[in-house]
Amino acid sequence: MKRDHSGFVDRSEFICAYYGEELIGFLKLVYRRGVASILQLNSKVAHYDKRPSNALLAKAVELCESRGVSHLTYGRFNYGKKSDSSLRDFKIRHGFHEILVPRFYVPLTTWGELCVRAKLYRGIMGILPSFVITTLVRARTSWYDVRQHR
Repeated sequence: MKRDHSGFVDRSEFICAYYGEELIGFLKLVYRRGVASILQLNSKVAHYDKRPSNALLAKAVELCESRGVSHLTYGRFNYGKKSDSSLRDFKIRHGFHEILVPRFYVPLTTWGELCVRAKLYRGIMGILPSFVITTLVRARTSWYDVRQHR
């Protein structure tokens, strides 16, 4: 855990949610040039009914406002062609929206040119059709359910 969260220490803040003495969630917020980014938002499933993620996000917005931060980002809005995502729904419910930023890819080598022609810069989620992604996610969920019941 320490190694995973030790990046950007000089410009990071950790927000923690407690239930009594128990840590039930935390959020890592990183500031950069008038923008804050949520790098981690984790909550214990056992305390889902207390909605610690909502409280952590509200506190992050409050801290950003007090520092005069103009934007709060939370990872990607869409992950390739995967349109039905609980994380995406969470972001929409909390007022996040997609801001498209143009990106240009210039191949510098023959291998780079092949990759650009094959559109590999989109990643696996951007290449596969959405019905394949949905099928794979359902298969993974079923696999986890089977493993959990053993």
